[in-house]
Amino acid sequence: MIKMNPEDLQCTICKGGLTEGYLLDRTKGGYFVTPWIAGKPEKHWFYNLDVEDKELEPVIAYKCVECGHLELFVNPIV
Repeated sequence: MIKMNPEDLQCTICKGGLTEGYLLDRTKGGYFVTPWIAGKPEKHWFYNLDVEDKELEPVIAYKCVECGHLELFVNPIV
């Protein structure tokens, strides 16, 4: 695995600097960080999607300060 130093990250489009953030998931129950789930989406008989017994990993987003491009990572090694 490649070790990432957040200060050294550059935009893959314009090579501008990146600033860390996250994607917001808003529900009736509140606010959450958008998760990443391995595999294809599976329908649940009652809910929209079946995510029970699945590992949810938070998505970390980096936004380019120059062009606004988003770079998304799950569990980056920093």
